[in-house]
Amino acid sequence: VHDTAHTFDSNNIEQMQMLVAQTQDVRDSKNVILTGIRGLNMLLSPGYVAGSVYVFAGLPGNYKSGILLESHVDTCRFNPNLKAITNGKTPVSVYITMENTLTQTISRLWSILYPNADISTFTTKEATDMINEALSVNGCRSVILYYGYREKSTRDIDAIISSLNDDKNQVVALFFDYIKRVRPGRTDAAVNASEKTELNAIMNEFKTIAAKHGIPVVTGHQLNRAAAAEVDAL
Repeated sequence: VHDTAHTFDSNNIEQMQMLVAQTQDVRDSKNVILTGIRGLNMLLSPGYVAGSVYVFAGLPGNYKSGILLESHVDTCRFNPNLKAITNGKTPVSVYITMENTLTQTISRLWSILYPNADISTFTTKEATDMINEALSVNGCRSVILYYGYREKSTRDIDAIISSLNDDKNQVVALFFDYIKRVRPGRTDAAVNASEKTELNAIMNEFKTIAAKHGIPVVTGHQLNRAAAAEVDAL
């Protein structure tokens, strides 16, 4: 356990017990966020766990944005346990995109929720009510935000989550599309030395956000040309 406010010391049994209880609680199935894909839940064993960072890596056009949005939707639709996790507060699932505009995202959101229905055949109110009903079926609140390329840093993302947490709402998961489009919170020369060091800093900062807020952070990463060449060669 690494936290500036806690230690795991055999000379302090009470604190040891508290941290063991926290560890047990995190792994308890009632506190795990399930996806709507059974195979994915099996791979995650058994779902998204608080304090962890998950990265879907793939080539361009391989549905990274789609799986992140799908996971956001599934958090709302398939996790009736979230109210218990938040002690009665409204659980909030947050999806932040710096890749697709909100119009593009809502279009894909509709396709996920109602794959056999054309959104244009409904009135604006009808379509809005249908989306809201589907996402709030378990009392969850869906928040979808769009920002331009590199407009925000991980420090800004942390502040956004903090601003959503209050006496009535609690963020339970963050889905971020995608990792190369956010700036690191650190700005020193060591971070900016290369793309690799920058991505490493962003990952570490996402991990800090996950641990600080007790939520899973799920993001995507686009593989580079070298990786694409390796895949093509198979």
